[in-house]
Amino acid sequence: MLKIESDHFLVTINPKGAELTQITDKKKELDYLWQGTAWKRHAPILFPSIGRSNDDHYLIDQKEWPMPQHGFARDYDWTVVEQTATEITLSFVGNHETATLFPFKYTLQVTYALTATGLNCHYEVINNDQQAISFALGSHPGFNVPLVPDTKFDDYYLDFGEAAELATYLIDPAPFRSGQRGRLALEAGQLALNHRLFDNGLILFDRPSTTVTLRNRKTTDSISLKTADFPYMALWTLENQTEDFLCIEPFAGLPDQYGQQQAINTKLGNQTVEVGQRQQFDYQMIF
Repeated sequence: MLKIESDHFLVTINPKGAELTQITDKKKELDYLWQGTAWKRHAPILFPSIGRSNDDHYLIDQKEWPMPQHGFARDYDWTVVEQTATEITLSFVGNHETATLFPFKYTLQVTYALTATGLNCHYEVINNDQQAISFALGSHPGFNVPLVPDTKFDDYYLDFGEAAELATYLIDPAPFRSGQRGRLALEAGQLALNHRLFDNGLILFDRPSTTVTLRNRKTTDSISLKTADFPYMALWTLENQTEDFLCIEPFAGLPDQYGQQQAINTKLGNQTVEVGQRQQFDYQMIF
C-alpha cells in the first residue's frame, strides 16, 4: 500500500485502481472509510463508464463493444508519477487488454493531497488520440455510518444546504435508470438516513448544491464533500441489508437507461475531451 500522512491525517492508497483504502483522523482516532467485508471495496474510481451497460455492451459508430460494470480502471495497477509526504499522483494508461473494451488513447491521472481540514481529490483525463473521447468518471467512496460510537445509521442525515428537493433519476431495475425522473423532498435541506431508502437500489440525482455534509444528531462529527466539478451524485448502500456504510458518490456521467444500448458519444451525462486536450475534475473531503 502507498501512504501519505500529515500531523492530522493518514491516508493509504492501493496501487490497484489508485483506490483510497484508509482515511484516518489521527487526533480524533476516527476511521472515515468502510473496512468491512460485505462490500469488498472502499473508494473505487469509475472509468470510462458508470453503472452497468445494457447487455454489458455499448456502441461506437453502431459497433458493439464490451464494457464491465463501472468500467475497468479500478481493476488495473496504476503507476506513481510523483509523491511527497502529503501528496501523491498516480496514472493509468490504456493497454492492449483495455483497448478491446475502450479503443482510445488516453491518460487518466489522480492526485490525492492532504490539507489542514481533509483531502483534495484531483482527476485529469488527457486525450492522446486523434479523435474526441467520450467517457464517464465517478468516485465511489464508502464512509462508515455510524462514524462514531454510541450512534447508529438512523441518527445520521445529509445536509444539502438550502436545497428543497433532489431531482432524481428513477432506478428500475437496479442498477439501471428507468428513463423517468422523480423528486425527493428534503426537510430544511436535510435527508434523514435509514436503510429502507436503499431497498430499491441507489439514489441518483442532479447535484443540488456544491456541498453535501454527512452529520449525526448526537455529536458534531461530520464529513463534507465539495463537488462543484461533478454535476451528478449518487447515494448507495447494500440493498435490503443493514451494513454500516454509505457511499456518497460524485459522478460526471450516468448509468445506462434500461433496455437501450447506449452510443458512447450521445449517452446522457457523458463527458467529452477533445484531441490534445485534458479535462479536470476536483472534489474535496472535509472532516
